[in-house]
Amino acid sequence: MNREVASSTRAVGWGDPSLPRFTSAGQDGANGVAIQSESAEGDFGWISGVFAAHLVLGFAMFYFRQLAGVHALIVFGVGIWAATRKPPVVVACVAAYIAGSEVLWRLMQAPVPYEIGKYSIVTLFGISLLRMGRRAKWQSLALVYFLLLLPSILVPLGDSQLGLDNIRMRVSFNLSGPLALSMSVLFLSQVTLTPSNFRRILVAYIGPSIALAVATLIATYTAKDLVFTGESNTITSGGFGPNQVSATLGIAAMFALLLAIDKKSTMWNKIVAAGSVLLLATQSAMTFSRGGLYVAALALLLGAPFLLSDRRMRRAFFGVCAVSGVAMAVAIIPRLQQFTGGALETRFSDSNPTNRGELIRDDLRIWFDHPILGVGPGGVKGHRDEVGGSGHTEYSRLLAEHGVFGFAALMTLCVMALQVLVKREDRVSHGLRITLLVASGLSMSTAAMRIALFALMFGLAHAHFSSPSRLSGSLKS
Repeated sequence: MNREVASSTRAVGWGDPSLPRFTSAGQDGANGVAIQSESAEGDFGWISGVFAAHLVLGFAMFYFRQLAGVHALIVFGVGIWAATRKPPVVVACVAAYIAGSEVLWRLMQAPVPYEIGKYSIVTLFGISLLRMGRRAKWQSLALVYFLLLLPSILVPLGDSQLGLDNIRMRVSFNLSGPLALSMSVLFLSQVTLTPSNFRRILVAYIGPSIALAVATLIATYTAKDLVFTGESNTITSGGFGPNQVSATLGIAAMFALLLAIDKKSTMWNKIVAAGSVLLLATQSAMTFSRGGLYVAALALLLGAPFLLSDRRMRRAFFGVCAVSGVAMAVAIIPRLQQFTGGALETRFSDSNPTNRGELIRDDLRIWFDHPILGVGPGGVKGHRDEVGGSGHTEYSRLLAEHGVFGFAALMTLCVMALQVLVKREDRVSHGLRITLLVASGLSMSTAAMRIALFALMFGLAHAHFSSPSRLSGSLKS
């Protein structure tokens, strides 16, 4: 298929044999799926509607929590439909929506499996890969990474005091994240993303994150006897884990900022995206868990030299940051300081990483005591010395629970990251890859792989980004 045909395709799908399906090697830097082309005007007209709908959804779910289960089942059903009938970019959008909904479902106690987010993404990507068949180009390192983690399953299997149900739960919970990461790389490395497609993935994630922000906002202002301390706050996190809520909202704020500085964006949509940044960042901060905002800020900082090489994006970035900064300084921060009695400033000015350093040192001690197979998936908590709790840092957890095989898996993960960093492409695309990769890597260092988002971002960094200068259409699904 020649480049002219690929760039003029309006709607590439597997269902129509008359349309081209895959790009050829060496065209647009992709060995993956041909995706719809990019329009000159962008496709922002629907973004305000998506965000507004999820503002309403957040209110509705908070007061009618049974909606969460219905929502989860509908989303999974749409995902199966997309995986079996739609182009890969649509599947990627549904996966992003699932990643944005995962903590919302947990917070609302939806009657679905706890790990439905990760296993849903694994299922959708697996179905799509099967549809590709021989046309797929497999990322062998992603397979090696996950296979290296399987030998340690022998450890809990050899423990006669553990029942089969307990073993199943430990293996399922602790390997769901690595499996999701492996499948994300395998699938998304096949996909070519135009700027329009990438925007849609961002919006798909931000939408349910806005619903989560609304739910935590209502929980905060309706709470009785609310007390702020120097620790993470479960109440302002909606009654769920502050670490996961902070990460979900912090990354959503980062994605909303990427939308706000998009050079195709109208002024109205810049305002909508900037407003979303303020809402998401504020609610992430109000969890009193610092990881979400710190990770987002550092990822943007490292990606900025490449992202801001485009003049229009640079102007938009400084404009949005100036307006948002004034709004934060004049209206939001003083109000939050008053509301929290100064506790918020104290919390974010504290550089103490709580007990993560102790947990990492204890993980290393456990690895030295069990160097070959480790203590098995989920076994680190039962081998703690003086420090209690499960692992918060994925890298040391791999060593403690998987031994030398975990070390090999960690090295494989590093090589996959390096493969992303050495890709030759335009500077904006390289900036996006760096931002995604850094956000994923830092998130795994603060919250292990507790949510599917980290795996999805790592996979998205492996997608093929088409330069907007070489495409001229837009996705019209």
